[in-house]
Amino acid sequence: MLMEKEITEELNGYLWIKGKFNYGGRNKTYGLVNLFIDLEKEKLMDLKIAMVDKVIELGLGSNLNFFLETLDKIKTDYRSQKAQEQLVSNFKASEIVRLLGAVDDNSSEVAKEIFKEKLEDITQEAINFKVKTKLFSRDELEESYPKLFDEDKKEVESQTEDETIENDQETKLDARIELKCSPVISAVAGKRITDLQLQDELVVQVKDDRDIGQDIAELLQKQGQDKVVGTIEEIKHDQELDRYHIVVKFKRNIYGKLVVDPEVKLTITEESRANVESREKSDSTFNLDQEELVLFAILGLIVIVIIILFLVI
Repeated sequence: MLMEKEITEELNGYLWIKGKFNYGGRNKTYGLVNLFIDLEKEKLMDLKIAMVDKVIELGLGSNLNFFLETLDKIKTDYRSQKAQEQLVSNFKASEIVRLLGAVDDNSSEVAKEIFKEKLEDITQEAINFKVKTKLFSRDELEESYPKLFDEDKKEVESQTEDETIENDQETKLDARIELKCSPVISAVAGKRITDLQLQDELVVQVKDDRDIGQDIAELLQKQGQDKVVGTIEEIKHDQELDRYHIVVKFKRNIYGKLVVDPEVKLTITEESRANVESREKSDSTFNLDQEELVLFAILGLIVIVIIILFLVI
């Protein structure tokens, strides 16, 4: 294992890690991975992964904008969703510290070692992995990739709002409480947010680090489970980021907030699944009825034309 130096001074800036990999025998899978690490906060940011069945014509020497544009254009499937979820959830604080200790010397080699091991655990295949890293200042990265900091700004606003709610909670028993949540993904049986409507029931996990958030989460969760069911109260589409902001209601004055990508398949209750499938069936029947009407109209016109021609002759 590579050795990293001890961190003796405060680090600033952002470490950009971009990787390219492939695995498999005759039928290879090819992929790209991208992420940023906030060195000061020791925080993982904007981890993305794309896996496809064809060669990706993109060199690791590509600049930031071109690399990200290429990554965003790749149409991904459940493999990419699953790998991205596992990478984010399994990334340890100790691994970020390892990267911090290697920023000035061998961050590319350390990143390669970490991600190669993680991807091999996910795919259960030997991975051919190449990686490059680059250090950015806040100003440089904000100029090149301003979208990266959109969530930071929203998080600051959200934290301010959450702190206000928490402070008011002592004196206002009826105050609206909003908990930070994350979706429970089901690549096979789940439904996309575009398939859902208000009042459908969504299964989520409460990810609120505040004491009040953890206490309420324990009350909402069923014994032995870490998931909670909420009724969808609000769906808003952020067209610029192509993400959906969702508000679910758990109980009176207790709500959950989460953000999802349009292609992610979400876990819903069996009752809501039946409702969604019923709506899909109704839409399909309506389309079929419309097609039948058009067909009958065309046949009717043909019959009328034949009758007119017969009378003329």
